[in-house]
Amino acid sequence: MIVSTLMAASLSLAPLQQEVPRPIQKQAEYITIVLISCRPVLDPVYWDKWLPIALNLGVAEEYISAAREVVARDPQPVTETLCLNALASALDKLEELPAPAKAGQ
Repeated sequence: MIVSTLMAASLSLAPLQQEVPRPIQKQAEYITIVLISCRPVLDPVYWDKWLPIALNLGVAEEYISAAREVVARDPQPVTETLCLNALASALDKLEELPAPAKAGQ
């Protein structure tokens, strides 16, 4: 279900031609941190599907690199259930945010 949500998000949000509103970008950054923290216990497909969405939503590659470094320095114990619940909640919050207008609308 989460993978299908990520696929739907990628289709509905790509490609944006204007700046992403900050609340959407912040939530995308949070989801990115969740996925980086959960990589040891989640199927890699989650990250593979999320990365292009994150970049499309304004998450900078530098932010992703920094998040990876922080998680590598101080990994937290995680479980698959904890990660899936956090990811589902974060995606729900992202869906609740008003969608940015696409160019030409």
